[in-house]
Amino acid sequence: MVVRSDQPAKVFESIRQANNQMSSDQVVSGAQTMSEVIASSLAERQFSMILFGIFAALALLLASIGIYGVVSYLAGQRTHEIGVRMAMGARPRDVLRLVLGQGLKMAFLGVAVGIPAALALTRLMANYSSESVPPIQLRLQAWELY
Repeated sequence: MVVRSDQPAKVFESIRQANNQMSSDQVVSGAQTMSEVIASSLAERQFSMILFGIFAALALLLASIGIYGVVSYLAGQRTHEIGVRMAMGARPRDVLRLVLGQGLKMAFLGVAVGIPAALALTRLMANYSSESVPPIQLRLQAWELY
């Protein structure tokens, strides 16, 4: 039975009373509002998306730490070269551009590899879903949970 009301608790009680007056053999149980029904049906999907979001944030953190480590390692390896450049009259801005340029090359390489991998994994996640959901909608749903 579906009933529309602004005060569901009062309606549930009046339905129970009317049912008891008509037939004491019938029992009304499991009364829920529509928002409760929707929330319970979406709970598993919401948990999965929150879990995917946490793992994505963790992956972003690890990637950031990795990029920092690689750039600092490369700069450390070139300490003597940087010192020679500075001794020969290179401006600090030029040396900074050299180091950051090398880091950006590696970052762009990572993006070039990461975007196709992310698109492939999005399709895999769409296959994991119980319903047929377009990949862009899956990304938007994950974003809406935050």
